[in-house]
Amino acid sequence: MKTSGYVIIGGTPVHIEAPVVNFREPPYWDATREYCIPTTTDPAPACKAGVPYGNLPKPYTRRYAFRPALRASVAWLSEGDAELIRRNGLVVQGWYEPSFSGDRFTLGLGLGVYIAIDDYREDREGAFPNGVITLTASYRVGRDWRARFSWNRVISNYDRDTDVLMLGAGYRF
Repeated sequence: MKTSGYVIIGGTPVHIEAPVVNFREPPYWDATREYCIPTTTDPAPACKAGVPYGNLPKPYTRRYAFRPALRASVAWLSEGDAELIRRNGLVVQGWYEPSFSGDRFTLGLGLGVYIAIDDYREDREGAFPNGVITLTASYRVGRDWRARFSWNRVISNYDRDTDVLMLGAGYRF
């Protein structure tokens, strides 16, 4: 395989003195895409609904790693109907989540904003911002699977702060 010696940093090719192959060179495998890309080694990948490994789940959280421990996510949060609140909305967070023990464990802290609508809030109509802080931990179960626990604290500007505990599974592409 011929190498160009270019790496892609922030979308810009940078020449280095090393034999590297980037995702813009054959076999054109790009892990940042959420759709199937034909390659020279697999010209007709098996895809369902245009997405590798089947349909995207609902609710859907998109996580992206900027650096090994810096990430961002976009999610939809529904806090249910607790008689005092019935909030749901969009959560955008930045994360610091380093890994330990050869990437087997991660511990992380997320900070962000939760644009929510509370059907029971009488003093305000429509969407309004809340802060959200999240502590998370994950454990690698297999080569690509993770078990994750997250504790989300919704910080409101009125007396309805909440804790949302989540337990789930995730697949790493």
